[in-house]
Amino acid sequence: MQTILGISESLAALIFRLESGGGGQLAAISAEEAQKLLRWLANLQGTEDDAQDWLARGLIEEQEAKAAMLEQLLAAAVVECERKKKAMDETPLADAGEAAESLALSVITHTLSLLPDNHPDRTRLEALLPSLPKRAGLRQAQSVQRLLALMVRAFERPAPEQLAAISATMRQGARQLYSIDTLKHPAREESIELAREILRRLRNMRGSNETPASAIGIGNAEEKTALAQKLEDILEIYKNLLSEAAEINPGILNDPRIRDANEAAGCFAHAISLMAAREMPNSLAAAQQISADIAQMPEEWKNLDSRTVSRLTKTMEAGVERAAQDIEAGQQETQRQGDLAQEAVDHARQQEQMFHHRKRRRRSGSSGGLTKAAKRRGAGDLNGDGIADALQGLNLRQGDMIAVRQLGESLRAVSSQAAGGAKSAGKDKKGKPAQDAKSTTQATLTAFLAMDKILPDDKGFADRKTDERQNPRNGQRPRT
Repeated sequence: MQTILGISESLAALIFRLESGGGGQLAAISAEEAQKLLRWLANLQGTEDDAQDWLARGLIEEQEAKAAMLEQLLAAAVVECERKKKAMDETPLADAGEAAESLALSVITHTLSLLPDNHPDRTRLEALLPSLPKRAGLRQAQSVQRLLALMVRAFERPAPEQLAAISATMRQGARQLYSIDTLKHPAREESIELAREILRRLRNMRGSNETPASAIGIGNAEEKTALAQKLEDILEIYKNLLSEAAEINPGILNDPRIRDANEAAGCFAHAISLMAAREMPNSLAAAQQISADIAQMPEEWKNLDSRTVSRLTKTMEAGVERAAQDIEAGQQETQRQGDLAQEAVDHARQQEQMFHHRKRRRRSGSSGGLTKAAKRRGAGDLNGDGIADALQGLNLRQGDMIAVRQLGESLRAVSSQAAGGAKSAGKDKKGKPAQDAKSTTQATLTAFLAMDKILPDDKGFADRKTDERQNPRNGQRPRT
């Protein structure tokens, strides 16, 4: 947020300087760079909308990038106006100034829409609006495409001067294509679709079926300048795409399609240099400089009679597609690495959750078995004293309780045998006659009573306690 806020304040200062027509030295991009930036912005999506909607497209980083480009354009327009020393009421330059100020105002109002009401810098930015010139709001309803077209007028130069600047840029760019060391990291991500569209337009231009040596003599100065601008654009895009692909795969520079595309770019640079030299008859020094640069070009660039412009554009298109393959492969690999990293993070998180789950189970004592409380509930002994709740308060001896448990187990066994007896043939597993349930129960009761009879007596509690002390049972020591 601070980035676009600083850009908005800088744009307001540039508007004031454009109105006053003076000031100190201002750092700005060249007119040629401004023209390239204008053409690049014109090819972005949404330029048919007004500036507010156009700026609101994309993430905040994309919005800040657009605002930064507009700041560069406005600074270059201010420098150009001051250099030419033309009055602001001159129609072409006035239109360009209105378009620049309108775009700057749109950035400022868009920034205000992003700031919350309680932001500390909102008041300072709002205070700038009343002091801005009224003409800044005259073209707010126009599309970005129209405003950019008007701004071009601030950077217009005579055709020979534009051709000379374009030829110098193309010669430098073509030389950088042959080495990974000279290919710089692209300043922006180029659109492959845009490169294809420019190449398609070049093939449809007048003179595309001619050789470069013949094509540079077709048309007037404005048509030649338009051809040079398109060739400059495709060379810039191709160079950036190749640089991005070479970062992924340095061996791409040895690919035959890339070598052929580089040679085609050099042929175009050589042709535009010849065109510029012919269009500057009144500047002997400039023509001599261009001729000296032409003499230093590689010999393969100077072969302008063997292939047509359309054939050279197809060769460059093959190089663009080859670079696009490596870029797409690099993006897929980056995506795959990202997916693997995410899977590793998810697996680690799952392992951590499982570890904490097992740790909680160990703490609660539920690591696969019953808890102590559950065992007491199952045994019917909630207080955990070893005596079943049903037998509490009966004052039975240990032997008596064991006998009662054995009796209960015998009775349960008898019930099970009685339930299954009806299905048997009256014989046990060994073929002997099976006993009925009644006889089995009587035998169990007889055995139980024979173990340790509990006979009624007329003794009181104190007499019974005395007998227990004097006649201990089950091997207990006498009580004293």
